[in-house]
Amino acid sequence: RRAGASIRSIDIAGMLVKLDEATTTVMFYEGARFHQQRYNEHGAKLADMADLVRDGLLISVDRYDEARRYIAERKARMTEMYKATPVILVPSATGPAPSGLASTGDARMNAPWTALGTPAISIPLPVRGGLPLGLQLTAEHGEDARVIRTAVRLQASLTEARLRTLRAQLNPHFLFNTLNTIAVLVRDGDKTAARLVEPHGFLAHERLVIRVADEKNETNRASGVMSGLLAVKPRTPGSGL
Repeated sequence: RRAGASIRSIDIAGMLVKLDEATTTVMFYEGARFHQQRYNEHGAKLADMADLVRDGLLISVDRYDEARRYIAERKARMTEMYKATPVILVPSATGPAPSGLASTGDARMNAPWTALGTPAISIPLPVRGGLPLGLQLTAEHGEDARVIRTAVRLQASLTEARLRTLRAQLNPHFLFNTLNTIAVLVRDGDKTAARLVEPHGFLAHERLVIRVADEKNETNRASGVMSGLLAVKPRTPGSGL
């Protein structure tokens, strides 16, 4: 809103759940029949694909047709909804990405838009203590350019908000106290503090004042500076770094 965007809530949670179920039904029904011959030849060697074929062959034609009808009805409904809300924002996933490579995560927030055939794009949102959580933008079929323009604008607004937060944290009083602490520790021979003032230490950055001239580079620079400053803040008087 601060950046001039008009925002309103819409209730599509129930629809997204049903669309995900309908999409799964269609995928399993069609996938099972497409891969049935391979399954007959190789069986359990197909691993997850074998499970898909076994489950998909149990889906009746009536259930398959019902799922396709629901998807078609929702396409028409969403066309009307996009007239009032040209871009709809939803999470890209139900939570941050899982650790490791065993899974790509839960696709429930992506499958509905695939079924609807709408353009969708995700931008990263930092999550404290975890991997980024994406914010997904969608629009009417054929409105790819609108989604991209909106994503670029929103990413810029989020970057500006993050920089404002960093500037507020990097106040002169805190910076003065931190530099004074470093000076004392360097004189006392503290090796960690000494590394901070080496030619390639974080204090060697050509500027500590954060600007918004180059958002991506400045955000990275600001994050590095804040990490360095927080690392050198003494936990207790006399405890060192």
